[in-house]
Amino acid sequence: MKKTINKPLSLILTLCLLASVISFSGISVNAATAGGDESVGAVSGDYQYSTFKEGSKTFATITKYTGTKNFNYSDFVIPRVLDGYIVKRIGEYAFQGCKYINRLILPDSVTAIAANSFREIMANSVYLGKSLASIGISSFYGAKVFYGYVPKTVKIICGSSVSSFKTIYYEGSKSDWNKIESYDALSEMFYDANTDTPFGDNMIISDDFTLRFERSKTNTQTAEIALNAGTYKFKLKKGYFFNAENPDNMMGYSKTFYDQTPGGLTLNSKYKSDMTLEASGGVYRFTFNESTNVLSVKRVGDMPEVYLTGKLHTVLKKVSGTNSYVGYMTELHNFDPNESEFKVCKNGEILGFESKNDVSDWGSYTVSSEWTESSGFKVDTTRGTREIYINSIVFDADTNKINIRSFTRSYNETITYSRDITVVMNGLSKTKNGEELPYFNLYDPNNTKTLAHATVNLEPGVYTFKIKSYKGLSCGDYIINESGSKEIKPTNLAPLTLVVKEAGAYTFVLNKQTYVLHVNKLTSQ
Repeated sequence: MKKTINKPLSLILTLCLLASVISFSGISVNAATAGGDESVGAVSGDYQYSTFKEGSKTFATITKYTGTKNFNYSDFVIPRVLDGYIVKRIGEYAFQGCKYINRLILPDSVTAIAANSFREIMANSVYLGKSLASIGISSFYGAKVFYGYVPKTVKIICGSSVSSFKTIYYEGSKSDWNKIESYDALSEMFYDANTDTPFGDNMIISDDFTLRFERSKTNTQTAEIALNAGTYKFKLKKGYFFNAENPDNMMGYSKTFYDQTPGGLTLNSKYKSDMTLEASGGVYRFTFNESTNVLSVKRVGDMPEVYLTGKLHTVLKKVSGTNSYVGYMTELHNFDPNESEFKVCKNGEILGFESKNDVSDWGSYTVSSEWTESSGFKVDTTRGTREIYINSIVFDADTNKINIRSFTRSYNETITYSRDITVVMNGLSKTKNGEELPYFNLYDPNNTKTLAHATVNLEPGVYTFKIKSYKGLSCGDYIINESGSKEIKPTNLAPLTLVVKEAGAYTFVLNKQTYVLHVNKLTSQ
């Protein structure tokens, strides 16, 4: 639980019942803000609603959404007004099961949401309007939501509601949050947030490629891509915002970039035209300032030694002292494998696969200039909790083998301090009950809540790995040669890389408070 509440159980139950739903005449009413009788149902477009009076004014309660429930990851903005009535309440089960939403945006007029109102929805983010006072019991039960914005007007949060949010951005301070009558489990919290707080991923969207900017400690982010000579049309998709006033976050401009176009371009969501890149071929660096919306594109080098070509143009970086190349890419739940087809380009030679296949989870594949088929990344949509895949790619230029491991970031990855921490590693596996599992655990046997550790034997090679803990999948895009210490962040989706030049025992020690990881090779006795 988020905090200890020194109140009798009967009072706790009473408060949540009052903030939940009572029913009469078949209409759902939120008793926490009820005032006056509620009318029989009416219909406006895709919404069924009822009306109620508060003083001399009449307001609306949305009782059911009747429209399509497959939004294909578009924004879903719930209306503020229906037939002239301001919407102040969301009724029981009103939006149950709405799926594949980018941002679900409640109007700032809503003061209460009833029990089970958004049960089992699926959305990248949820914006709870700035007048919301009460969140009913099980209102988001079984929901899958990455990010939620909670206003400081909220006074009561009943159980099985916002605990379904992977991360909460709260408008008020930590002190304000602790004053809320909350009976729900704690999510990952960020305080003093506002509606312009950025989160999610900034991406370049093109018919030819998709390029993702990495989150960083500064406002300026960069990403590099290998492009053959040609003309490329693209827009920038800015990271998901909670700003309900401007839900459109696709930015464009009628402008052409060349290899060394000076300066940058200030983008705005009102500009809808595609930008153009006239590329002579090589590695291009896209630099984006998230605060000023300035984008620059410049050629920074010749075509790399190894990269993925086709729909993917991912540059694989050589690991010093080895003949291996590492890289990664991310994909969303609805990623189309036809849009991720790739081959390997090695020193200008295209290496294909023996047969067309979709890469799923993990595997090692040999590529050759004699083969012409491509491969694509496949998302297993049957695993409902998986929403983001981080694909680790390790290419051995000596053997022409490409090794792929799929790390996933789940809606439900909430692991407490007391549980084990898992290292998910590319290239290291063990067998358990006949199943190959690419991981090992870091243990805290004394439950110190500080250090978790393990020792594992490793053969020479290049390993990519991630830490799976109560904070989700944590990483840092660092290379560790034999031994070293790195602070890792759950906000960086890139995997870490460990170079093992000599076989032996290696210790992994994670400080669970500072999130500093120590990897050390044990010396031989």
